[in-house]
Amino acid sequence: MPAILLFLSILFPALAQLASSLLRKENFSLRLFLRPDFWRTVAFVFLFTVLTVMLCATDFLAPLHFTRTSLLVALAASFTGTALLFLRRLHMLLSAESRRIPVALVALLLLAVFAEVFVFNFRAFESREYQAVDLTDRISATNVEDDLDEDGFYVMLAVGKTLFLYVHDLNMPVYNIYIELEAYCDGKAIGSFTVIPHVTDDGNALGFVCPSKAVLTSVETTHYIPMNLSGNCGELRLEIPLEADRVAVHRIAVNQPRPLAVSVPRLLAVFVLLSFAYLLRRKSPLWRLTLAPFDLTRFLLTAATALGFVFVCTFLVLGRPGFGTLLASHQAQYQELADAFLNGHLHLFQHTPPDFLLQMDNPYDTWLRQSLELETGEFVYWDAAFFDGKYFVYFGVLPCLLLFLPFRALTGLNLSNDIAVLFFAMVLVFALFFLVYEMLRRFCRPERVSLLAYLLLCSVCLVGGGLFYMVRSPDLYTIPIAAGLAFATLGLALWMRAARDPAHLRPLPLFFGSLSMAAVTACRPQLFLLVLLAFPIFRQAILRDRSLFSRRHWKNSLLALLPFFLVALPLMWYNAARFGSPFDFGANYNLTTNDMTLRGFRIERVGLAVWHYLLQLPKFISVYPFIRECDLDTLYRGITIFEPTYGGIFIVCPFLWFLFSVRKNKELLHRHNATPYAALFLLIGIALALFDAQGAGILQRYFLDFSLPLLLAAVVAYAVREDHFRGPAKDSLHAMLAAAFAASFAYQFCLMLTEGTSHAYLIQFWD
Repeated sequence: MPAILLFLSILFPALAQLASSLLRKENFSLRLFLRPDFWRTVAFVFLFTVLTVMLCATDFLAPLHFTRTSLLVALAASFTGTALLFLRRLHMLLSAESRRIPVALVALLLLAVFAEVFVFNFRAFESREYQAVDLTDRISATNVEDDLDEDGFYVMLAVGKTLFLYVHDLNMPVYNIYIELEAYCDGKAIGSFTVIPHVTDDGNALGFVCPSKAVLTSVETTHYIPMNLSGNCGELRLEIPLEADRVAVHRIAVNQPRPLAVSVPRLLAVFVLLSFAYLLRRKSPLWRLTLAPFDLTRFLLTAATALGFVFVCTFLVLGRPGFGTLLASHQAQYQELADAFLNGHLHLFQHTPPDFLLQMDNPYDTWLRQSLELETGEFVYWDAAFFDGKYFVYFGVLPCLLLFLPFRALTGLNLSNDIAVLFFAMVLVFALFFLVYEMLRRFCRPERVSLLAYLLLCSVCLVGGGLFYMVRSPDLYTIPIAAGLAFATLGLALWMRAARDPAHLRPLPLFFGSLSMAAVTACRPQLFLLVLLAFPIFRQAILRDRSLFSRRHWKNSLLALLPFFLVALPLMWYNAARFGSPFDFGANYNLTTNDMTLRGFRIERVGLAVWHYLLQLPKFISVYPFIRECDLDTLYRGITIFEPTYGGIFIVCPFLWFLFSVRKNKELLHRHNATPYAALFLLIGIALALFDAQGAGILQRYFLDFSLPLLLAAVVAYAVREDHFRGPAKDSLHAMLAAAFAASFAYQFCLMLTEGTSHAYLIQFWD
């Protein structure tokens, strides 16, 4: 571990010195490593990193040892310490007005420290005068054997029974409950459990049930349960649902003083949020830094923002519980397909369909199939495509060819779904920054566009488009969606790059843009609708300048069309070899919750899509995770698929509200030749939402399909205003953009919290 800390402490200062040299237009020399000021910087970063890791060890890394989490903390600490020194070097390059920013950031850091100590730890100050009463010797338990075993453990009567702990005739005020409990199942320690207090007090003689509290055995602050009773507490009963066979109650007490617990991750998170709020304020000088000329300084700021998204995505993937493991057994389809290709098969030869499935008249009848599974004890391979007596993978094949197959061939190992999603998410981040830049160049004069507005537009598209949800749910289903979005975004960006001068198309961006757009069909076929953007992108090249699809410029036509044939022909062969038709991707043959071959088109599903995908109000609540899944209330009398969703995209992403004034600014859009772009992005987004509802159902992950096209339509609507507005009107426009980003970030943050509760105590600090 010390070697890793030292390596990070040398790496990041060296990178910061390189960036600083580029900003000052100096040459980066290896003599840097001989300079004493560099090693002073290394010493500062090393000590800062060690101190941060030690502080975190007292919170959630105790006992400290080399784990993925400790490595992430060290990485973040080294990066933060270096960033502080880099900001100090950058301070000398800023204008007089901008030099106040570092001073303000220091003040915000002090404010974050104050909030961490006195706000997030107010329970510690509240309880400092409490007089603890130990109840361990007074408790009695049910659903356990009569006597403790030789190690002092209760032995549960059966695994899955609920443990009840009683304390009678307490007759005293109770302000909190402290519980320290150790539980095991088959020799494996249980790291968390839930406590549900049942109490009587002076105002409730028959008692009542209090809200539950999640307790993490390794986090001391979660062992305290605040209580708000009326007068004295009479009877106390703790209900603890446990999947355990042995339980030891080490201590139960009431009115236990709560220790001060400083969380460095929470402190840094608050500091970052305060810093963003300060830097994005309406009068921030950063708004006046324009997009042009796009020099090295602007490039580095853009790259830093993009790399920030990459860092967060990597942190979310590596920090996910169960990293590198399958969320379900049937989600190894890409890994098994790679193995099948290497063995000369197009089907999943590793799985043999049961006899009853081969004999069924309709193997896609879900309930009949499941009843036969229970009857025979044989099981089908869930969510695989079943055709002609074999299992196939109906998901897009390109992610397998690009990642899973080479990794399997080179290493003999299986690539995890987490890494595949992370890879395509990284491509999507850089492609999106590229695309938005090209869009702003097309619809605006770059010298009138704020660089900060550009960075916020990219950020709101990534955040509102569900990037963090994507990497937080890296399952089999997310891989083709992430790949399709990455290739579609990159393809559109390259096309716009190729058509900057319609009279002289750039050959390489034209070719690779078409190749990327063609690749979408081998990932997520419905996203191929975005190819319709080719018409406005190349309209002038085709109709006015004749630099495309003309006899004189036949090479451009070949470069634009050849990639589609290069992708389509092998893909059509692949489809025909599996399902007998070059246009059949096999999605209707999957063994899922309903018969997809008979799903058809139903007009009633249109209403479900419009409401749940586009317009439904989210359900915000006051407790963790602060958002609740929406109900599906419908009169649709048939089979439709529904998984929890959390609000329509037009409601939860306020940036889309810029689209509502498109009609009012029709002349402005027309003046910038932006109307076809806004209309197509909007129509494609809505069409994808309707298609997904008809083809599959209402599922949260399908928001990834249509959110980005809708957000790009809003980017077009915003861009023409960024170019047109001046003075206070532009300041207001920037304020609305910053507010829209903040709202989307808050919603997506709550959405991520629904994936787990392991860090609820850091956010719901009052409990």
